[in-house]
Amino acid sequence: MSNISKLFNEILSDAKKGEIKYQEVLYGELIDCIFRMKFSINDSNYKFNFHTNDYNNLIDLLKEYVINMVNLYNINNEYEIKKILILLWSNITYSEMLDINSYVLKYILFIKNNTLLNKCGSKYIDNIGTLNYSFNKQSYKQETPYCFNAYFTNNGINYYLPRISYGIIDEKCYIYAIQNKEKNNNTFEQLQYKELVRKKLNILNKGIKEYRNVDISSLISIILFISILKENNITKFEIVTNLPIRIQNRYLVNNYKLERKSSYLSIKQIEEEKDKIKEEETRIYYNTTIRFKIVLKS
Repeated sequence: MSNISKLFNEILSDAKKGEIKYQEVLYGELIDCIFRMKFSINDSNYKFNFHTNDYNNLIDLLKEYVINMVNLYNINNEYEIKKILILLWSNITYSEMLDINSYVLKYILFIKNNTLLNKCGSKYIDNIGTLNYSFNKQSYKQETPYCFNAYFTNNGINYYLPRISYGIIDEKCYIYAIQNKEKNNNTFEQLQYKELVRKKLNILNKGIKEYRNVDISSLISIILFISILKENNITKFEIVTNLPIRIQNRYLVNNYKLERKSSYLSIKQIEEEKDKIKEEETRIYYNTTIRFKIVLKS
């Protein structure tokens, strides 16, 4: 792991330009890639300014983080190591930028606390079917290494609930996202079952009906998730909603795509594309902050 310092310095250099270069193996070939993310360390003139009082300790923490990630995901090449070092920063909050050593340590502790990993269970619910749940490892591209999955099933038909990305330290759970993992099929039987589930559980939605876009399936996921954690003596929760680097990455990617299209689009079409990007960014911000808080507080 002696090359972590070198890789991290490459990331910092590229991050100031907003385009972090890395390589990835795709279909057996090594291809050049760019991750669009812009930040700096200890540069007061920069938009996203990360702070550390001990750079050597930060490198040691990054080495420990990488070792844990290598073991968790069976990573065996430098390309993936650089990628996980890049993605680590996409989950930082504004307050965590003030002490990035503590931030890295937090993610090390997330990985180590796999108490609930592979825990699963089910419960039969009259007139609906069986509600199944499990705690799983998820892709390192997500906000946290572990997630909670749940779905209803009846006569071989499944209705998937949103996935919850979480990390646990001691008796405290950090909740990062409630989002769809599996797409529910749109067969006639699937749509019928989806409607049945929603009708039977719609009573849960009465208390928050004044808020738009709060889906009943998100409520079911979070209620089940929190109840299981409390059964396992995890009683403190923190909602992590605003991840500015992750949001910025989406913004930079969308604008990059628009620049690529602008050579063959009319002025009117470009303006229409800009409106679509703005609408999408507004939707993402609403879902990851306001809607997320509404669901959890309900």
